[in-house]
Amino acid sequence: MVILGISLGTSTTGIAVISGGELTFSHTHSFRDTWTDDKAVLITSRYEHYIIQHRPHITIVKIPPVHHHSSALKQLLQTLKTLFQYHGCMVEYKTKEEMKAEMPDIQNHHQLMNHCVELYPILQPEYNKAVAGKNNYHAKLFDAVMVAHLGKASLQKAAGNNMSHSP
Repeated sequence: MVILGISLGTSTTGIAVISGGELTFSHTHSFRDTWTDDKAVLITSRYEHYIIQHRPHITIVKIPPVHHHSSALKQLLQTLKTLFQYHGCMVEYKTKEEMKAEMPDIQNHHQLMNHCVELYPILQPEYNKAVAGKNNYHAKLFDAVMVAHLGKASLQKAAGNNMSHSP
């Protein structure tokens, strides 16, 4: 089972791929230029690259709450909807509040990063960079990892429910 986690942003975005229960890929992209249609195409093409390369069973996208959706973010979400439909991707969207509800013991982003490192020790170097630099650039990566991890848990739960309802 392959899960693609995306922490969506119009300037910085995080990507994580969990395959077979292991974190196999994580990365952060920055898009510093002013928002244009070309920038929307560039961001979408990055996501499409990961969809084609990793063939996820589901993509989980962390999005800001609706009242924080700028016109640029709305445009990006619409473009992504088309992309996911074209590739036949199952997709779920989660807000920070929804993530927090699934992780009540995690109170802040530092704890979230620590939890990610406990789950996936391969993230230790990224954690060290995030702590040393105190830069939100790395936060997107950890958000993408956690949203993918939560997607893994919800898929496992759904699979268990399907098995228990089988004739």
